Amino acid sequence: MNRERKIRWSFFVQLPFLFLFFPLTCIPYTFYRALLKDCPYCNHCEPECWKFIRRQFEHPYSKFVNHTIFYMVFLGFLMAASVEDTFGTTSIGLEWIDLVIIAFVVGLLIQELLAAIREGIFVYVSKWWNVVDALIIFFFLVSFAVWLLAYVHFGKKWRPEKNAFILADVIFSSAIIISFFHLTHIFQVDSVLGPLQLSLYKMLRDVWKFLLLFLVLYLSFSTVLAKMYHYYVASQVELQRQNMRHYEKTHHFASYRNTLSSLFWLLLGIYDEEKVMVKDPSFVTMSITGQFFMIVYVVCMVIVALNMLIAMMNNSYERIMDDSDIWRFSRARMWLESIDKGNVIPSPLNLLYYFLLLDRMKTLKRLVVKFLKDRYITEKKEGESQSTE
Repeated sequence: MNRERKIRWSFFVQLPFLFLFFPLTCIPYTFYRALLKDCPYCNHCEPECWKFIRRQFEHPYSKFVNHTIFYMVFLGFLMAASVEDTFGTTSIGLEWIDLVIIAFVVGLLIQELLAAIREGIFVYVSKWWNVVDALIIFFFLVSFAVWLLAYVHFGKKWRPEKNAFILADVIFSSAIIISFFHLTHIFQVDSVLGPLQLSLYKMLRDVWKFLLLFLVLYLSFSTVLAKMYHYYVASQVELQRQNMRHYEKTHHFASYRNTLSSLFWLLLGIYDEEKVMVKDPSFVTMSITGQFFMIVYVVCMVIVALNMLIAMMNNSYERIMDDSDIWRFSRARMWLESIDKGNVIPSPLNLLYYFLLLDRMKTLKRLVVKFLKDRYITEKKEGESQSTE
């Protein structure tokens, strides 16, 4: 009962309080941490209200909630950039919301770099959510880099019809998919959703293992069908050149791209038998062979391979659901990141924090230089002038 009472308190009281508390105090705390936190005189006479705010921000649970709030804000900006119904941009192809997204990504980059330095690269990549973070940042940075290079290449003009700008948008869209998928990592704190989320990750790993076998079968049948119907089209072209009777100059499966597409949709039950047939009765053997290859493909890929993948995924799910220690270990590793003293200020506020910290260091440097100049150079000149007199 005591544990259930703590859960209810955390969910119905503490969590709503943090959702209201952090947006009101995040910017003042950023200034405090950057300008006053390391000052011994300010720490000595620190008001009680600042002590309360500092404890709230640096508490592990509060850090987790704080980062989650700002990450959801980041996803909100991504959604707003995707679902707007008024189309139109500036002359450079960007809107204000794109600049906000860039600020979030740069803040995440700094946050993950510092975490990798603090933990060590091998420990950092051993946590799957860090790998997903790195992928998100990588895709966003690549999209920004491709867009910037294209913008410079075309004379600092936005040419939306060019492939470089289209490629940048495609990479950006891929980063959005990974960003929303990454939100599921917060489910690890829940005893119901946590094992399900970890099972999803393990099943995706099974898909990657299965993908090699899938690609071998998929490419083999695609190559066979494309080669066979390519011969049929070449024969029809030759019959036309010889002024003999011919029926068609092209065929759907003569294109390797169309073959790949058709075989993929066949996995989902979308199949058009007419596309396998040929019109020339002299090549009826080719139609029969094509149908036979389709039957073998369905047996190998749908009946055998896909069911084998389902069995692998089901085994991973049952193993995690039966052994809850796997989920507990993963949850403990995630909580340890919140217990760590770093990454108190989330992105993009950490950009403001490091800017203020840099400005403070430059100010201290100027004060030190001024003090040394007044202490030694000025006094030396005064001593020389007095000795001359």
